[in-house]
Amino acid sequence: MSDLAAPFVTEPSELSQVVVNLCRGPLYRDTHGRLWELLQRLHGQVTDYVGVLGLEVVVDEAEGYAFLHSQARDEGPNALPRLVARARFLSRSASSSPYYANAWLSSTPPARTHGSC
Repeated sequence: MSDLAAPFVTEPSELSQVVVNLCRGPLYRDTHGRLWELLQRLHGQVTDYVGVLGLEVVVDEAEGYAFLHSQARDEGPNALPRLVARARFLSRSASSSPYYANAWLSSTPPARTHGSC
């Protein structure tokens, strides 16, 4: 490695700490002080790293938070799959059923009565 590249080399553990924590959820300047500082210092490397995964880093300096967001997706056979699947919602008829409506409102899943499906 040449001496010119040395200032840009980062400890892999620092980059990993920032990326792994961003994958877990948002980083907040007030709560994650050390990680926030690392993100500020390594912003370009973090952007390049997660970009390979089809993600982008969104940083709001004014509000003091950062999170990962899926890049605009191309459709077609070479498109990257979603990292997190979209939530599936009940159909209108199923959600209007008193059984499902009560289960949803109580925030507890309905008890399974038939098999494992």
